[in-house]
Amino acid sequence: MNYWTPLNDEDDDIIDEIDEINIIKESKQAEKLKGNKWTRRRERRQEQRMIVDSGATSHFISEDMNLPKGQKSNKQVYLPDDTILRTSTKTKLPFPNLSKAAREADILPGLKRSLLSVNKMAQEGYTTIFHPGEKGVTIHEKGSIQIITTKAPVLHGHKLTGENLWTVLGTIEKDTQEKANNVYSLPSIQQSIKFLHAAAGFPVKDTWLDAIKAGNYVSWPGLTAAAVQKHYPDSDETQKGHMKKQRQGVRSTKLKEDKTSQEINDHIESTPKKMRDMYIKVHNAAETMHSDQNG
Repeated sequence: MNYWTPLNDEDDDIIDEIDEINIIKESKQAEKLKGNKWTRRRERRQEQRMIVDSGATSHFISEDMNLPKGQKSNKQVYLPDDTILRTSTKTKLPFPNLSKAAREADILPGLKRSLLSVNKMAQEGYTTIFHPGEKGVTIHEKGSIQIITTKAPVLHGHKLTGENLWTVLGTIEKDTQEKANNVYSLPSIQQSIKFLHAAAGFPVKDTWLDAIKAGNYVSWPGLTAAAVQKHYPDSDETQKGHMKKQRQGVRSTKLKEDKTSQEINDHIESTPKKMRDMYIKVHNAAETMHSDQNG
């Protein structure tokens, strides 16, 4: 745990001297009390220590700290064992360097150790840093600290709606223990055939029976053609592995154009513009000779 000690050695010396003036009446008693000076100092320091608690919603002070009491307070405080305590009065933390709102606290009768709430400090704009190992804890004012990280955080807590404390969502790790399943521990032949069918890759019945009769499964315990014939399991894996459907894109649904008509259209479109008329007469001159002789 991390503790805060609000009193220093000079304050303890002043208090010890006042106690000795009021109590010491004889020299023998003075010598006795002088020997207990350090004991009383340790007791006062123990009473003034506060636990920096991230699980407390507000500052809760023990009556042993003897802080000045203010107005009445009637908060219900739930302890980890579901015990309910009620605060009696309000008070102020003995840290003048904190803001007025951050010093507000409640005296909780029955509390053994005073609690300084990290949640309360965060609400008032303070940043609390728990340093690793025995380096302690520090609290910083708003705007006085800049945090630079080199990697993403390993955990990230949040405050749920209506809650005053941070929570971290945990995940249950899956069982990573190594296992060795075997057919000998199954209770019936039907379960054994089902297990062996899955181990063989979910084959269809006829193919599996042919392979068994051919002697390909001689070393498999309890696997016979008669047992498979009687207890063959109907598995979804077998059906999914042998489902056939019509392939897509085999036959086009688009209409094909007539190439002849298309070529004619292209030829018509490419005909040049008419310039003049031309008349041609063709004579069949086969086996006939014509001449234009003079005479």
